[in-house]
Amino acid sequence: MTRTERAHETQIEHARSDLLFPANRAAVRDSRRAVTPLDQGLAIDGLIHLREGALLYVLAQRAAPIGDVVEIGAYKGRSTWYLAQGLKHAQARRKVISIDPQRRPDVRQTFEEMVAAQRLVEWIDPHFDLSHNVALAFPHDHPVGLVWIDGDHHYDAVRQDFEDWFPRLAVGGWVAIHDTVNNFEGPTKLTRELLSTRTDLRSLGIIYMTFFAQKVPARPANRLAALTTRASFELLTLLQARHAGFGPQKRG
Repeated sequence: MTRTERAHETQIEHARSDLLFPANRAAVRDSRRAVTPLDQGLAIDGLIHLREGALLYVLAQRAAPIGDVVEIGAYKGRSTWYLAQGLKHAQARRKVISIDPQRRPDVRQTFEEMVAAQRLVEWIDPHFDLSHNVALAFPHDHPVGLVWIDGDHHYDAVRQDFEDWFPRLAVGGWVAIHDTVNNFEGPTKLTRELLSTRTDLRSLGIIYMTFFAQKVPARPANRLAALTTRASFELLTLLQARHAGFGPQKRG
């Protein structure tokens, strides 16, 4: 390990749950190779935890050889920053296709100022619109390596985001969903369904409130891994409930 890697390793204090799955441990290991101090992203207003930011950084790096990153929900740009830094680290000519209607002019201005101040214009393609509208106009042959879902948290909206964008995700690419594990009802319900029914996901993990997985060719054997992860997912929801009360916490 180089001096730079040792310095960056001290940035993030990981919880025990971050080591629960092999996919988690691989992401934590890869985040320690960051060439950008990842705690700098916390200067941007947002709700992404540092541990989740490190995960997004890693997933964007992994996605870079495959395609662009689709970000659904940006707010003031904290998650956008992590995704763009991952693409920069990968030295790939990819972009974060950042989708958010940004109905508040002050928030949109803050987002745009962040992109300019951080010199990320080259890596970010903003779309100030609803995710479904962007998906309808999105070229079907456009390569996508990561889909990050953190928009409207109502179940129907989260499900729509997944159904709009997962088919466009290339095999080998990654999907990540924020505010699962009993934090919001919609993302939690969707994640339960994915873990119960999908046979085209593997390398499944959960870091803090973010579920992530790799898209692979559908195989019945993948369902066993998903069901095993589902058991741990339910355990994490119970642990979350100890802090915030039982039942999905927020509807949207």
